[in-house]
Amino acid sequence: MEDQDRPMRHEELFSRAIRAGKRTYFFDVKETRNEERYLTI
Repeated sequence: MEDQDRPMRHEELFSRAIRAGKRTYFFDVKETRNEERYLTI
């Protein structure tokens, strides 16, 4: 792979903070360079 020296680019598509009682949950949907989407909580 020619792009191994570069860090992976993560484009943020969606971000939301949800309050649930005393806790706050952060949900982010991001996309990698090869257009795969993933969820971080």
